[in-house]
Amino acid sequence: MRGALIAAFCAALVVAAVGGVIAVLVAMSGSSPSIFELSAGDCFVLPDFDAGDDTLALDSVDRVPCDAAHTAEVVHVGQLDPDQARQRPTDAALFDEVETRCRLTERAADELGFGVIAVIPNEAVWEPRGGPYLCVAIPYGGQPVDIGITALVVGD
Repeated sequence: MRGALIAAFCAALVVAAVGGVIAVLVAMSGSSPSIFELSAGDCFVLPDFDAGDDTLALDSVDRVPCDAAHTAEVVHVGQLDPDQARQRPTDAALFDEVETRCRLTERAADELGFGVIAVIPNEAVWEPRGGPYLCVAIPYGGQPVDIGITALVVGD
């Protein structure tokens, strides 16, 4: 796989089950935008995967209009180390920090039928991109939707 792997942890929102934790692995690709090139309000389609798997690998993400069928929407983006002065924390500490930041969008997303997952960078992405992170909304049950919720979740 080209590029760096980005580890993200999420509640089992993509599948109908509620409870377990899924690790999502995202590979940055040269042909399509990396996950960290997306902005709040960008929508995309997650690939199919086996509900029994605890990881998901994405080679690339392609933006789609939010009024077209999609299964994921970026509701918040941020940087944890914009000055590039901080050493990257462990995956667990980093996930806890980003999950706390994503909680600001969780209640509104939940009321709309979405869960929010925290996407964290690995070591290769941490420094050159200033410790980027994303909060991504995924509809409960993983069924495609054709609405954008960012403005409703974070306000205008």
